[in-house]
Amino acid sequence: MTTELQMVVYSALTLIGLIAVQGGAGLLKNGIGWGLGNREDQGDMTPFRGRAKRAIANQIEAMLMFVPLALAVHMIGGSTKTTAMAATIFVLARLAYAITYLLGIKVVRTLVWTVGLFATFALTPGLI
Repeated sequence: MTTELQMVVYSALTLIGLIAVQGGAGLLKNGIGWGLGNREDQGDMTPFRGRAKRAIANQIEAMLMFVPLALAVHMIGGSTKTTAMAATIFVLARLAYAITYLLGIKVVRTLVWTVGLFATFALTPGLI
């Protein structure tokens, strides 16, 4: 398995972790009855739950750019040290982004988001 493909898996695990954090925060705030219900009522949306929800959406957006490129690099056998490092940096940046977003750390969050975006772009030399 190439590093790029491993990073696709880690990216998905990051998304699963974010979903679990947001769901757990909802259960803590609104109770198990709310969690087992149909959730027509969104319950109390704390600032943390709001950040978690936005972090999930942002992770999905980032994966929509990263995953096809990483899979393409893997499928054509275009993995290089550069693309492997770019994929690894993407995942580490996304993990840092998720943590800083959940904690409400604004400037650092934007910086690591930018690093992740540039890491995504760095996958393209393996495709050209």
